[in-house]
Amino acid sequence: KDHVLIPFRLLLIDNNSDDEIQDRLREAIPKDGSTELILLKDNLGCAGGRAFALGLVQTPYVVFLDNDIEVLPGAVEHLLWALESDPEVVAVTGNVVLPDGRVHLCGGDYTVRDEVLSYELLAAGEPFDHVLAGKSGRCMWINGGSTIFRRDVLIADPYDLEMRDYYEDLEWCYRLNQAAEGRVYRSTEAIMLHHHVRKAPDPSAP
Repeated sequence: KDHVLIPFRLLLIDNNSDDEIQDRLREAIPKDGSTELILLKDNLGCAGGRAFALGLVQTPYVVFLDNDIEVLPGAVEHLLWALESDPEVVAVTGNVVLPDGRVHLCGGDYTVRDEVLSYELLAAGEPFDHVLAGKSGRCMWINGGSTIFRRDVLIADPYDLEMRDYYEDLEWCYRLNQAAEGRVYRSTEAIMLHHHVRKAPDPSAP
C-alpha cells in the first residue's frame, strides 16, 4: 500500500491457514477499506487460489503476488508501463531479488526434451543492479507470483487447476507460446524483494 502510487484494489486470499494465522491476518488488515480479506475454508492450491481471486476481479489487469514477495517502490508501475507499451504482451513479471541482493529470478526460458519441460531462471544469482537498464524484454516464461496479467487472457486461457502446487505458470506459458496467443515479458526495473524460505529439504543434506 505504501509503495504503489496508482489506484488499486487489494484482495488478500488466505488458502485455509490455521486459526492463529487467520486471526493475525484479521488484525493486520487496514480499517480504511483498501484491502479485502477472504478466508477460504479449503486449500485450493496455488493455481486454484489464483483462479478464485481472478473471479473477483473486474479490472482489465490483475497482479498476482505471493505472500513472501515485498513490492518495492515503483515496481507495480513498471509492470503496468511495460504491459501497456506493447499490445502483444499479455503478462509482465518483475525482478525478484533475495534479501542479500542477488536475483532469484527475472523471467525464464525453457527447453523441451522427450516431452519434458526444463526451465532456466534468468539472471539467477546475479547482483540485482547488474540486470537493470536495457535488459527488460521478452522471455519464454514468467512465474505467477510477481506478475501482472491481462485479465481477459487468463479468463480465456486459464491455469490448469490440476497443477495444484507448482509449475502451473510454466505450463501456461508453454501453451501460450505453442498457440502464439501473445508474448510474455520481464521488467528488470520492477524490483521486488523475495523473503524466500526453502519449502523442501536441501538435496545435499543427509
